[in-house]
Amino acid sequence: MKKLTFILVLTIILLISATIEIVYVNNIIKDLKNNVTSLNEKYEIESSDITYLYDDVIIAQNDWNSRINFLSFLFNNKDLQCISDTFIRLAQNTQQNEIHNAKTELALLNEYVQNSENSMAFNIQNVL
Repeated sequence: MKKLTFILVLTIILLISATIEIVYVNNIIKDLKNNVTSLNEKYEIESSDITYLYDDVIIAQNDWNSRINFLSFLFNNKDLQCISDTFIRLAQNTQQNEIHNAKTELALLNEYVQNSENSMAFNIQNVL
């Protein structure tokens, strides 16, 4: 009876922790997607001077960097670093008013967000 109780408690703890993990990761990806979508809209509006968007890029980058530590335990660090590197290049291109390069980096961020949604959901399902 003690073994059955132990297994039941362990299973419940694992299910609860997996559910919390799924919710947290989904929130991180949703926030990243919202940040990238917001940046996309702002870059589409402005076509001559994008330097004023630098602060918005830094805010999105800092938000991502503050949350990446948790994800690094669960997912491929190379994939996570690609997103961070793209934010760095986007910030540099925005600061230097290189519109074409900034939009290219933004397109890369969109692609990484889509890939992250798919791969992270797949990895979480493997954990469950």
